[in-house]
Amino acid sequence: MERDTLAKVIDHELVYHHFQPIYNLTSNEPIGYEALLRTDLFGHPELLFDAAHEIGRLHELDRLSIKQAIKAYSSDQYFEPGQTLLINVLPSTMMDSSFAFWIRDLLDFYHVKPHQVVIEINEQEPSFNYNVLRDYVSILKTYGFNIALDDVGKGSASLQAMIELEPHIVKMDRYFSRDLPDSFHRQALLNAFVAYAEETTITLILEGVETLPELSKAQELNVTYAQGFYLCRPQALDDLKHMPKTLTL
Repeated sequence: MERDTLAKVIDHELVYHHFQPIYNLTSNEPIGYEALLRTDLFGHPELLFDAAHEIGRLHELDRLSIKQAIKAYSSDQYFEPGQTLLINVLPSTMMDSSFAFWIRDLLDFYHVKPHQVVIEINEQEPSFNYNVLRDYVSILKTYGFNIALDDVGKGSASLQAMIELEPHIVKMDRYFSRDLPDSFHRQALLNAFVAYAEETTITLILEGVETLPELSKAQELNVTYAQGFYLCRPQALDDLKHMPKTLTL
């Protein structure tokens, strides 16, 4: 039954996205939006990806998600010039030899420029070869894409990826936001990452900000960019249009 449902999702493109803004905490304006995959036929996106992996259709699902996100971004005038689209992509998808050409052609079709898109490396997959991935990341950088590394700090592998892949953007795992005001160790480590980002000109984004005290402490630690439920929950585009674009705290 699950196999049939997944086939229906992919073959009939029954997916859509909710979008969550990433805010500049200095200007209180969004710098971009992360596209988060949704479908009405599976309860949670992780279940959808797990099912696709089990039957060998993971890359088809990943490419479908990318295509639908870019299509929505290109066709909706909600997005303003300079606001980027962040798309989650699995490392194995990126390491497919045809991927770089495929996504470049896809952008041409929807009249989107590579610099408008951030490819966010999704580390849900248990392991991959950094040496191989680095080569494909370099090609995408050459085409003009910005590269983000997701969930940094969640495991030791993400720290290695931060060195090996030299991403433009580092997204700190929500673990660092949780109870941030009461955790000296979280504060110290986050402060070190902020300093590293400043030294290397990497853009650092703190994920998972869910309370005002967490946000206030992040600002105190000179975190410039943040994402999380307290700032704005992931929303359908039609719902986002009814919300103020400037953050009001």
